[in-house]
Amino acid sequence: NYPNPFNAATVIKYDLPNNRPVRILIFDLLGRTIKTINFEMMKPGKHEFIWYGNDSYLKPVSSGVYFIHIQAGEETRIQKILLLK
Repeated sequence: NYPNPFNAATVIKYDLPNNRPVRILIFDLLGRTIKTINFEMMKPGKHEFIWYGNDSYLKPVSSGVYFIHIQAGEETRIQKILLLK
């Protein structure tokens, strides 16, 4: 993601080699899921998702460390991000 740390928003970029479903989870240090985004089927190529530092109810979350978990088909990646307000 870029920027990291971020204030208002961060861009999460990912590439897909073929058609596959994509699931993005954002969770906090305690393991609580903050936001879930499901894409049924995405085409191959470069994609990006912008996270504005809000939860599933569109309420802003507090400053702190969060984790982005991206699952695309059988592949999974996790990255630590820092929100500073």
